[in-house]
Amino acid sequence: MPQIPKALHDRIPGIGWRDRKIAFLQTRTNQLDRAQHSLTMKVRKLKTALDQERAAHAAADAAHISERAAADAAYTSERAAADAAYTSERAAAHAAHKAERDTLEAAHDAERAALTEENDGLKSEIEILQAKYEAAVAEHQRFTLPSFKAKLVNYRDAADITSDNKWHASGPLAQVSYKLRSYALADSLGIATPEIYRVWHSLEDIDFSDLTVQRFVLKADRGHSGMAVIPLTRTGTGWQTLTGKEQLTESRPSARMLTRLEQGGGPYFAEEFLESASNATIPEDIKVYTAYGQVLHVLVMSTEGVQVMNRKTFKRKYFGPDGGDLGPILPGANYGPDIPVPVGWNGLLEAAEKMSIAAGIPFVRVDLYATSRGPVLGELTPAPGGKQTYSLDHDAQLGAAWNNAEVRLHRDIARGRPPGTIFGAQPYTWWYPESPLESHPSAWPRRRADARRWFTPPPSRQGEQD
Repeated sequence: MPQIPKALHDRIPGIGWRDRKIAFLQTRTNQLDRAQHSLTMKVRKLKTALDQERAAHAAADAAHISERAAADAAYTSERAAADAAYTSERAAAHAAHKAERDTLEAAHDAERAALTEENDGLKSEIEILQAKYEAAVAEHQRFTLPSFKAKLVNYRDAADITSDNKWHASGPLAQVSYKLRSYALADSLGIATPEIYRVWHSLEDIDFSDLTVQRFVLKADRGHSGMAVIPLTRTGTGWQTLTGKEQLTESRPSARMLTRLEQGGGPYFAEEFLESASNATIPEDIKVYTAYGQVLHVLVMSTEGVQVMNRKTFKRKYFGPDGGDLGPILPGANYGPDIPVPVGWNGLLEAAEKMSIAAGIPFVRVDLYATSRGPVLGELTPAPGGKQTYSLDHDAQLGAAWNNAEVRLHRDIARGRPPGTIFGAQPYTWWYPESPLESHPSAWPRRRADARRWFTPPPSRQGEQD
């Protein structure tokens, strides 16, 4: 504020008060300035402190945020690790549980399969035991009833005893299985037989070179079940079997054929290849079971295709004497229900009855062929092989007929019938050389007579007896 000169100042009335007032105000102003300065300084200090505190607080917040972020990160990482560990542990536990469950289920399945198998085995064993029991009961009943099977067992044993001791001359049972002898017997009775082309008395002599036919059957005099029966047909270079499996470029049997023929036993012969009456590859094999002039049943065996000599391919059917189907009387056999009654049925049975009566033994199976020229003899079989276990009722019927045949034959012999085979009046060819050996066919009796002269008919035909 501008200073008033002192001389003037003193002459101005009231100026002293004003000055004092101004001085007071000046002093007060100064005080206020100082106070303002002090406050300003305080404010500055406070602001500085506040800024420092804020900075510290911000730093603390930043540190807190950083710490919290670190904690959050650590927590997140720890939680992720924990979750991963839990997930892994849970997966491992689940896998372990699944593996344990699978193991238990597998063990259970295996145990159940084993129990099922054991149960099936026990069922099968029970069924087998039941079947054995039933078979044993049936077998026991066979011994309490007349039995074809029991008779056949004894028959085979008797035939073996006769053959082993070479008592053929006095044992007709051992004579009838010789094919060429049976052909001679059939010829003498007027029953057709295959034409014989050549006969060889040793394997070394067999030679087809002089045969002019296109087909023939090579046979051994003995043997059974087709073992030594070999059909051959001519080719451009020699001969072959019907199946074509064996080819012969020479007029001699193969080594395999010779083995089969040797098992049958000589002499050996080439005979007519018979033509079937039904146009089959080979004629139906008709086996007539007879008990001294009585037809028991007729077995017809038939086959088709190239495996014509393989008996496993044959189907069978059993007929009664009246031509009726006897059904499955032989359990387990391969049946052919459509097999018809053979052509020339009555002629077949008549031929079988003639051969049965002339053979002079209680039982013989007469094997015939139904050919384009009528019934033709195949062979006589005194003791059929293979399975002959018929149903119990049928077995008993056959056994009873056999017993009756034995009694009737003994009666006829007692009334004057010559024992053994009786040849008929018709001419026949004798293919065997002379021999003094009792086991040789030429040494056996060949009596000629009408065997029906002494024949006692079976019970069903008793009215035919004189």
